[in-house]
Amino acid sequence: MRRSNLTHVLTLLALLGGTGASGLSAQEADELYTYAVKIRAGLVGGDMQMSHHDNKIMGLGAEVKRKMFASGGALSAEVTWEVVPGRHHDVTDWGNTGPLVMEPYWSYDDRKERGEGFSLRVAYHSPIPAFGPPIIANITKKMEWFGGLGIDRYKVTSEFKWTLRDQSQDPYRAPYSGGVLPPLYTGGGGSFHEEGADVNIGIFAGINYRINSDLGFGVTLRNFGMKHYDFTPGAYSGSETGRLETGSSRGTAIEFALSLKL
Repeated sequence: MRRSNLTHVLTLLALLGGTGASGLSAQEADELYTYAVKIRAGLVGGDMQMSHHDNKIMGLGAEVKRKMFASGGALSAEVTWEVVPGRHHDVTDWGNTGPLVMEPYWSYDDRKERGEGFSLRVAYHSPIPAFGPPIIANITKKMEWFGGLGIDRYKVTSEFKWTLRDQSQDPYRAPYSGGVLPPLYTGGGGSFHEEGADVNIGIFAGINYRINSDLGFGVTLRNFGMKHYDFTPGAYSGSETGRLETGSSRGTAIEFALSLKL
């Protein structure tokens, strides 16, 4: 084969290879469905932080997204398994439950409430138009905003252990002002354990940034809720039975997510 013919063949193969690569890139950009795994972690505030005495939330999820070419955006559905771990804490003030005075030397009150379960998030995504100087436009063209509705079902576990002893047995307790001693409680000790689940609806919104074709990073602001238990032993008020109040607590979380495209 002549040198000129060989040159023509190599040039043709190079052109075909370049066309094929461009075709693959275009095909990848026009994918109708995309799938991703997400690792989530965040901080919680509001009533939920107070009831759990903790502000952490963690999750692992799977997302499917479908492009909506007419609007230039996409719809997604994500199922995430999440944990709001909670923390052991001591309670020494029971408000209006009675004139109980807690002395840690003789008594203790330890509680913990945690939640775990699944969250279904349905969202609409829309690209953020590139704007500003080139250095800013190069960032914004890789970003999208999203917002949607979350349907959450968490199983909440509430644990409570306490011991109340006769405070008059403490020889080192100083007399109270006026020489009047507080009522003495000999309620002994006990424990409480309750589990339950319910469904709550919340909303969320955020921004995603595409690091490359496989990795993405997102920030979400979210409002959600779960069941909450508040148990007061009868010994705290001198009654024979305790009081259990069941309600719900809500929190606002800021979550950070790392997504891996499958």
